[in-house]
Amino acid sequence: MVQIYLTEFRKDNKLTQQELADVLGTSRSFLSLVESGKSKLPDDKIDKIYFESRMKGWDFHSLNPLYFRLMVLNDYLFEPGNTTGTNWDFESGHSLLPISKTEMLRIKHAKCDDIDAVIKEILSKYPEISDKWIRYGIGDITDNPEKLFSSMGHKTEYVKEPERSNNDLFYLLYSLSERL
Repeated sequence: MVQIYLTEFRKDNKLTQQELADVLGTSRSFLSLVESGKSKLPDDKIDKIYFESRMKGWDFHSLNPLYFRLMVLNDYLFEPGNTTGTNWDFESGHSLLPISKTEMLRIKHAKCDDIDAVIKEILSKYPEISDKWIRYGIGDITDNPEKLFSSMGHKTEYVKEPERSNNDLFYLLYSLSERL
């Protein structure tokens, strides 16, 4: 099941409960209930967090790590080597992922109960994608980028990035947060 990690998001962005509550137009006590798991964050508030994150430069990857990885994967498929997670457009449904717009919104709002089926669908279309990366953010997106891009008809030659430490995901997310 997909989860929303509001406490981690808030702390990563150095926000108090009151500051986030003010931005979302809700009370601090309600956010406390959400963070403790006693209440759910409504979809419109989740959407507002993503919107405000873009406007204020907040790092939103910790809010819903699976959703963030799917956005990064979509960008990576559009443009070899692009790992910004910024091209997904819900209005047009413009995506190379074999996931419907509705299913992607269900993942965004943490309402997708069968994430295994979604991941299986992605891997059936793109077997070169790493299962561990999609599920847990471990390792690289793919071990064979050349095969992945040639199977998609990309004519651009893939340029491999230099080797990094074992914390590839954290490095990637940190570098992405610097760009937002």
